[in-house]
Amino acid sequence: MPSITDLLRRVRSNEDVWPSVRVLLWRSLLLGIALNLALTDAPARNLRYNAIAFIATYIWSYYDGILTIRNWSTCWAEALVLHLFAVQVSNVLIILLGSPLIATG
Repeated sequence: MPSITDLLRRVRSNEDVWPSVRVLLWRSLLLGIALNLALTDAPARNLRYNAIAFIATYIWSYYDGILTIRNWSTCWAEALVLHLFAVQVSNVLIILLGSPLIATG
């Protein structure tokens, strides 16, 4: 069984990984900005927007995924990672720019 350092060394030397990482981060940024812009003061609506965003990410991963193109049974994992990254981007934007839900007065 390879050690963690062997795996990291293999990833660093593999030039095919970095374009995929860039695509994943770019898509996360776009989806995170969209989630941040869709925030409302209604929690049920925000939950609905998150569900819609995950379904859109799931379909996006199926048709134009990084790892799981045209495979419904495995593209959920890629969609989940992409959606979680997007939620974190949205959280960072809330921290940096402020939340539209919090009245500053």
